[in-house]
Amino acid sequence: MRVSLILVSLLCAACTVGGSPSNQPFADIPVPAGWRPYARDSVVIQSPKVTAGKLVYFAESSLDATMEQARVLLRGAGWTETKSERFVNADKFAVVWAAFAKGQDYCRITVTEGSGMQQVDITVARLNAPR
Repeated sequence: MRVSLILVSLLCAACTVGGSPSNQPFADIPVPAGWRPYARDSVVIQSPKVTAGKLVYFAESSLDATMEQARVLLRGAGWTETKSERFVNADKFAVVWAAFAKGQDYCRITVTEGSGMQQVDITVARLNAPR
């Protein structure tokens, strides 16, 4: 009985840390309703001082339209674009990424062209507010 209780507790804790994200786990990083979350590669890790996350979505709009959606939403939420780049990856898919800053927080959006949908990776690193 005791072993079962410990096992269930561990499974619940694992689901809390790496479980399925909401469509918008960071309030100031807006995600269009049409983007579909891909939970298997998404993770948010929180320590007492830092929160970091990698979120993966799929979007049906074109590569450039998907990146423009992200840019407009992030700028509207107070983020400033600091750098961007476009290239073709080793698999011959077009990729565009843009880095954003907000105070000491960092966000990078990477959109990779797909055959039917675009993959959107959002990487976040931020300092937690002092307690």
